[in-house]
Amino acid sequence: MKTCNSCGQYVSVDFARVFGTNNNQVFACLACSTMSEISEQGKAAGKERYSSV
Repeated sequence: MKTCNSCGQYVSVDFARVFGTNNNQVFACLACSTMSEISEQGKAAGKERYSSV
């Protein structure tokens, strides 16, 4: 099983495949973020780390 790199919560392989990075790493999950943050901002793939504001 995969885990969230942010909070350590277990996530499904499918969640990691859909919302994670190309290497299936997850930086946010439903335990530590909202679904809208994950899907709209790409938070689970760590995309906000690389965006400039």
